[in-house]
Amino acid sequence: MTNVEQEKAWQERVAQWRASGLSQRAFAREHGFSQKQVSYWSRRLAVVQPASLATQTTVAVGSGTAKAKAIEHALKRWPALERYAGSGSLPIDNNPVENAIRPITIGKKNWLFAGSERAGRR
Repeated sequence: MTNVEQEKAWQERVAQWRASGLSQRAFAREHGFSQKQVSYWSRRLAVVQPASLATQTTVAVGSGTAKAKAIEHALKRWPALERYAGSGSLPIDNNPVENAIRPITIGKKNWLFAGSERAGRR
């Protein structure tokens, strides 16, 4: 079964699950799937497609406004947003890295005017 066929099959299964009114666990047990499979595919298939969101935004907000620019900015970075949202292990910011390199960057600025690293520390 190809990826496209597999996704289409899961679209049908998720639609069946939503129409059944059963919990994910009950639906999975009844149809011989694991609850993780049903949960994964229901989340994966619930993702909004960026192209449709872009056209809806332009109509609803109007192009050129601050909101439209913010949404366009997010849509340009959609793959990175999906990677972040799908992973669960990626940090939302890089503050620990910035804090770790701060002494080096401050030191470079100080040493530039002091002449050497040793002179910059005095």
